[in-house]
Amino acid sequence: TENRLNSEAFDNLIKRVSSHKKEVLLKHREDLSTNTKLLSYICLRILLCDYLKLENQKLAFCKNENGKPYVKGNPIFFNLSHTKDAFVVAISENEIGIDIEMHQSPSERLIDRCFTEDEAAFAKLSTENFLRIWTAKEAVLKLLGTGFSFSPKNFSVLPLEDEHKINGEKIKFF
Repeated sequence: TENRLNSEAFDNLIKRVSSHKKEVLLKHREDLSTNTKLLSYICLRILLCDYLKLENQKLAFCKNENGKPYVKGNPIFFNLSHTKDAFVVAISENEIGIDIEMHQSPSERLIDRCFTEDEAAFAKLSTENFLRIWTAKEAVLKLLGTGFSFSPKNFSVLPLEDEHKINGEKIKFF
């Protein structure tokens, strides 16, 4: 069975997100991933309010020059990622990026567009390798706040166990 919020729960929770998020979520209300997105936003708000000792109404988000959201007036960093039916939230005192993906087969097109030669060779060995590299790449782009305006082909995440310097930032994968 689908893990869908009932109408009452959805209506109660959606009141707690920004008007912009509410508008986006309501457009896609019937999509199962909308429930996951809504729950991820609510979880993020609860965690940030608790961490910052703020009431929900006082939690205000802004966006930097690249569109990456941050909490207005607070030196706290966060990131979230969601799939159809799962999400992950990260909060830190340092810049952070995180990604979660559904288990999927390697995409040759994606590998060719986004992976270095060494990463491509490693990714083609197994689905697990592909997903480890792809989630690391996306997490880096989210940490940097650039999205795909900074090409993921411009940097390598291999070896995944090492610390890397990417676009001037020290990055460690966990």
